[in-house]
Amino acid sequence: MGPLYFDIGKKALNFIAAYVSMWPTPVPGQLMELPIGNDTLKVSLPPAHCMPLDCGVLFEELASPIAPFLPSSQSVPQGLFHDADLFGTFRGLLMQLWKLWELLLIGEPILIIAPTQPQCCEAVAGLVSLVAPLLCSIDFRPYFTIHDPDFAHLNSLQEGAVFPPMILGVTNLFFLKSLQRIPHVLSVGNPVMNAARLPFPARASTGRIPAEPEGLSLPNLSLKKFTPSNF
Repeated sequence: MGPLYFDIGKKALNFIAAYVSMWPTPVPGQLMELPIGNDTLKVSLPPAHCMPLDCGVLFEELASPIAPFLPSSQSVPQGLFHDADLFGTFRGLLMQLWKLWELLLIGEPILIIAPTQPQCCEAVAGLVSLVAPLLCSIDFRPYFTIHDPDFAHLNSLQEGAVFPPMILGVTNLFFLKSLQRIPHVLSVGNPVMNAARLPFPARASTGRIPAEPEGLSLPNLSLKKFTPSNF
């Protein structure tokens, strides 16, 4: 919706609203395909026994302390970001996914650092997808910046304070210093070099390109992968 808004302005809101108005009534516990433009959203609402008491679910559906079995014709509900590319996003870290899954289940905060916004968003989505088919109760921010309203609070946590259970995706290495209280840090992705921004090396008087041309100072673009000590 965001890119569409920047393309056609406020008309995008009417466009999206027209599709949403044609969506069927939500059915708890079933996978639903919701058309929106040329795309289709696949969503699965939690079953009735997982709903809070104030959401209008009949008491009879919640009377049993044991969650009912799914009918044989109904598949296990898919979790958030079920189509996330775990193998591509966490290439080189696949052996750590089991440990990450355990950290997610117990609500441990995790900081994910990636070179680009798409890479950190995909990594956060991939981690969230690990808890399926369980409900995800952890606060997650696919792209966290210093402009986030919660940054000031997280940055002010004193030594010994408990970091809230959340997954933060960032691209700015500044967060390694400002969020030192977060216990688990993970680096993913590969830096993307923009060739259009690299100055073409000038030829020397001999007509040959020097090995280290003057004026061409390239930063070290490689972002070392690191694993926290408690991994």
